Amino acid sequence: MSRGNIVRQAWLTAIFAGAVTICAVRGQTGLVQQSPAPDAQDAATAEEPGVTAAAPATEIAVEGEVTDKQLRATLERLLARYPGVREARVSVSEGVVELEGHVSTEEIHDGVTQFVRRVQGTRLVLNRMRTDQQVLSAWQLLRQTVGSYAQTIGRSWMLVVLAIVIVVLTLALIRVLSPIWDFLFSFVVERDFVRAVIGLFLNTLILLGGLMLALSVLGLTRAVLSVIGVAGIIGLTLGFAFRDIAENFIASLLLGVRRPFRAGDLIEVAGRLGVVRAMNMRATVLVTFEGDYVRIPNSTIYKEVLVNHSAGPQVRGDFEIVVGYDLSLKDVVEGLCEAVSGHPLVRHEPVPQVLIDQFGTGGIHLRVYYWYDPKAAVPVNIRGEVMLRARVALTKMEITPPPTIISLQGTQGGIQRLAITEKGRKGTPETKREQIAEEEQLVAESQGTESPGAAEAMSAPVEAVSEEGSDLLRSPSDRDSNKG
Repeated sequence: MSRGNIVRQAWLTAIFAGAVTICAVRGQTGLVQQSPAPDAQDAATAEEPGVTAAAPATEIAVEGEVTDKQLRATLERLLARYPGVREARVSVSEGVVELEGHVSTEEIHDGVTQFVRRVQGTRLVLNRMRTDQQVLSAWQLLRQTVGSYAQTIGRSWMLVVLAIVIVVLTLALIRVLSPIWDFLFSFVVERDFVRAVIGLFLNTLILLGGLMLALSVLGLTRAVLSVIGVAGIIGLTLGFAFRDIAENFIASLLLGVRRPFRAGDLIEVAGRLGVVRAMNMRATVLVTFEGDYVRIPNSTIYKEVLVNHSAGPQVRGDFEIVVGYDLSLKDVVEGLCEAVSGHPLVRHEPVPQVLIDQFGTGGIHLRVYYWYDPKAAVPVNIRGEVMLRARVALTKMEITPPPTIISLQGTQGGIQRLAITEKGRKGTPETKREQIAEEEQLVAESQGTESPGAAEAMSAPVEAVSEEGSDLLRSPSDRDSNKG
């Protein structure tokens, strides 16, 4: 399907969806009726619970003078014909009408009250009638509801067919619009997951509009609104019951929009360091350098402090070396900087630095700083390789670790002072040359290599770690590169 046809079809479906929504709103509006506000002088009060009291409004004249007996007979005759009144018992005393019996719904109950108050001679109405909800059992209510729906279908089967057609067309429209939403929002939204959520929201609105239109055709809009209210309460209850699942889902939405990391980034969160391989609706999967797969809930990632070591173009590493006080620091610093700079993954801008960290009892503590590309090197590996180069450089300069001195100071009359000095091992020139050659061979073999755990972390297949759902970090470009 060409882009022009897709856009044209999108406009047509949008117009149809708007028409569906307008019809649904009009159908809903036609069902709402404004009840007249009572006068302040006709305000009703009831001292007993479940009793509706009303004063007379516009009278329905019966005859000149109406006695309580005549009023009772008139009301019994009229209420026997009132739709929805199943049983009516009337008692009248000095114009105060008391009603007892059984009506179908609350609407009929209120309608009877308003009707009786308009009859001539009525001063006050006390309506104690009970509805089907209060009288019938659950089984009887079920049979009554099913029977009423069956009667509605029997009388208006053409409307039922029309409602079914509307629902089917709505579902077909949603099926057609799903790829169109994905195409239209692909120009402004990169992530598949975010586009899927937007499309789901729009399709839900269209589905609700179609259902409301179908129900308005059947005249069942008010009943369904009650069902929707109950469904909302149930949804709220389930939301509290499955709070963790909902929290992780919302966190995945926010992480998908804000995108603090990408697949392949080295991150540290909740005390875990690893490479991001996938993110689904529940958790984010990290692969550590030991080869372990770690699943961290998305809500934890959203709330915890997250360090993305791959976000910047370069990362600084460091290590410590202790040398003796009798050495030339200039030669040591130049030799270490030259050795560290010789690593192919160490950046020359900024240049490596060797700074004095502290003056210890056993020697001068130097700290070596270097910069490297986090996307091209594994922190653990490059640190070990750089330290090995520094070791070879110190060996070539015949610099050994400073001696370890242990001093014991005794009391008077005992040991005054005992000094144990452990000096570095001194070998023959041939031994030193062999040692330097072996260490240089280690440097050549380890240069740019990755440990098995690091290799697995950087190249683990996404499909192996995202079985709980689609990978929310993957974009169309990622899929195309994987296919290629």
